[in-house]
Amino acid sequence: MFENYGKQGLLCGSDGLPHLIVSGDQRHSREFITPGILFLYIVGWIGWVGRSYLIAIRDDKKPTQKEIIIDVPLANRLIWRGFSWPVAGYREYLNGELIDPNV
Repeated sequence: MFENYGKQGLLCGSDGLPHLIVSGDQRHSREFITPGILFLYIVGWIGWVGRSYLIAIRDDKKPTQKEIIIDVPLANRLIWRGFSWPVAGYREYLNGELIDPNV
């Protein structure tokens, strides 16, 4: 069974057992870099939308209530805006709005 995996030459060594794709072998770099970048983008998008939602409800009468019962129309707008989070984050960084000076 392991002989077939060993002959494929993908992520298995000649012994047929799986090897780490981050071993430094340049032939397998795209197998780690692309999923890694996609992971960072998706995690950043989730964080940016959550941050935007908390900022949007900050001045509401009952912000803690809106954290428990989510304002779906507002969240939906922010979700779609969140896809451009790298550009918006860089813009806020340059304007000095990204980091709260009171913290």
